[in-house]
Amino acid sequence: MFGAGGGIGTFVVQLAVALGATVTGVCSTSKLELVRSLGAETVIDYTVDDITGHLPFDVIIDTAGNRPLSLLRSALTPQGRVVIVGFNPASLWGLRQRAGHMRRGMGFGREQSLYLPSGGDFLGYWRLRDWLRLLSFEVEAGRFGCWRPPLKSEVWLERFAWMDSVGDRWWPVLGAVYFVVAVKRVRGMRLIGLVKKERRKVQAAPAVVANRQREPVDMEW
Repeated sequence: MFGAGGGIGTFVVQLAVALGATVTGVCSTSKLELVRSLGAETVIDYTVDDITGHLPFDVIIDTAGNRPLSLLRSALTPQGRVVIVGFNPASLWGLRQRAGHMRRGMGFGREQSLYLPSGGDFLGYWRLRDWLRLLSFEVEAGRFGCWRPPLKSEVWLERFAWMDSVGDRWWPVLGAVYFVVAVKRVRGMRLIGLVKKERRKVQAAPAVVANRQREPVDMEW
């Protein structure tokens, strides 16, 4: 579980532990004790360690959405599943994040923090699906969520709550958050052994004999 110390990660860890799963949480140094207290059997500090010494896994959940896909594939068992959660760059939240980068590029608001953290600049949904297919993943499901605009005021967020109820029908691909579920497919090999070649029997061709002797022909006048 990548991002086990975040808002989504803490919820997923508790749910997985309640369902009887053996959970390995990956988080920062400051969140180690928190994740361990939630029931994770193994906790990895990504600043000093990686998951290569704890392979393989049946399910990997990445709530950050910025891990190399090749790493996720190598860490999975055959037919294992990966769940990736990320921000949609094509949403209103993504537009606000890019607008903040543009202001900083022009020299305005450099002392102000961006609306989303730096980890909020994620890969697009459709590009992620294409890259998963290139790595022999089969995409099982993909959904969007959170269609209300990026506002800091809780009062205004509640006023636009109606957008979440109709966004899936009116503008589904413009949700601020997406998740993708993919299965690692491994092509198997089948041993067929040596193929025996059957020898064909050579059959004698029928001989053609020409009759060179001509019988006399009686001619009447």
